[in-house]
Amino acid sequence: MLTRFLDRTAGVNSRNSQFSDISGHWAEQYIKLAYEMNWVDGYEDKTFKPNLPITRAEVSKLINRALNRQVNASGILQSLIVKYTDLDSSHWAYYEIMEASISHTYQRSVTFSYNSMEKWTGRGIDIDYGKN
Repeated sequence: MLTRFLDRTAGVNSRNSQFSDISGHWAEQYIKLAYEMNWVDGYEDKTFKPNLPITRAEVSKLINRALNRQVNASGILQSLIVKYTDLDSSHWAYYEIMEASISHTYQRSVTFSYNSMEKWTGRGIDIDYGKN
């Protein structure tokens, strides 16, 4: 879905995907474009698994990358961390999920650069979706 907002198609960039399981899939060009944009990586076995449901971790990483939102241990404010019962800090997407699910303000050392990390500066806006 996100690649449809881009005004380009796959194949422009030199970062061509090598996924062994997307040939002929209806989303093949979208997957290739998302890979070229560095939004997705696929699995270690060089597959993408396009028919599997997307997980919370995968969607967090995808949206964070599309929005150029990244944080690591040195940039996160520990006081804002949300403790999830099903997520340990050793999980590969721990910081991706924290970045996507915690409202926060931040600064970057570089004004705008892909792959630049955020340094959280405070709490963001709290939204109460239960009120009308």
